[in-house]
Amino acid sequence: MNERQIEAALAGLSMQRPRAPTQCIEKMVQMTALFQTERMHRLGNPAELRAQPKNQLSAGSPVKDKNKTL
Repeated sequence: MNERQIEAALAGLSMQRPRAPTQCIEKMVQMTALFQTERMHRLGNPAELRAQPKNQLSAGSPVKDKNKTL
């Protein structure tokens, strides 16, 4: 093999990506759905699970003092 063929082979291999089997992905999706339904069953009403708004912190108003320097 010459250098051009090696570069072409490496470029072709770099575009290959491993893929999970479709059956495995479907099984993971089903398990996630089961876990989600179990979570909702245990925790109760999903309206209660909504995030409550958090109090926002403020730095306050800036103090103008000409004598202070950084």
